Amino acid sequence: MTTLPHWCRIGPQFVSALLNSVLFGILSLQVYIFYLAFPDDPAYTKALVYGIYILEAVQTALTFESGYRMYVSSFGNFYSLDQVGNLWLTVPILTAVGTVVAQTFYAHRVYRLSKSKAVWTVIILEL
Repeated sequence: MTTLPHWCRIGPQFVSALLNSVLFGILSLQVYIFYLAFPDDPAYTKALVYGIYILEAVQTALTFESGYRMYVSSFGNFYSLDQVGNLWLTVPILTAVGTVVAQTFYAHRVYRLSKSKAVWTVIILEL
């Protein structure tokens, strides 16, 4: 059984960390525009937006910590690429929590507009 060369394992991880930082920058701009454009929104909507933003900030910080560990402090040690570190929390857990919160909020908004529990159920079951 042959394993992939080290550069094949480094590339996707590095590109995903860069993409995460770009998307976090876009999210930061969207949150700032929300702050300026909707100052009179209810407190629960603001809490939801800022809560998701904090969750994404934590996810980005943990991703950068993993990237720093792999590409800076363990430079040249290819065995460090096989260490999971906190990626078990960063990718599946925090992504799932943010997705469930956002999808539930959208389902609630659609329910308030349509007054249809069937539509709400379909949206919730698509999680």
